[in-house]
Amino acid sequence: MTALDALSERAGRPLAQARALPGECYTSEELYALEVEHIFRKEWMCVARAEQLPNAGDWIALDLVGEPLVITRDANGELHALSRVCAHRMQDVLNTVDARGTARASLARITCGRTVSTAPA
Repeated sequence: MTALDALSERAGRPLAQARALPGECYTSEELYALEVEHIFRKEWMCVARAEQLPNAGDWIALDLVGEPLVITRDANGELHALSRVCAHRMQDVLNTVDARGTARASLARITCGRTVSTAPA
């Protein structure tokens, strides 16, 4: 029985017979792909709470279903969700590389912070 079969069988039971899902439902690549397709790529997803970015210049980096994102609060107090991928270099803008092309300490390992300057443009 596949994880999808187990999920279908358990979901079809009457409420009085409800049981926890088998462990393989939580690790199945097949079920994860279905969730990504039918849930994560179709609906709005909460990625942070406004209280997590209380000040202008605050930011949070995260990956959502393989998409590298950064959530920011600008100088006017507005929140923005942006891709962390540079359209020109096709690299995560929070990864840093020195002049010789050697990776330095990656900002991608740091998941939140505040910019130095928060003056309006």
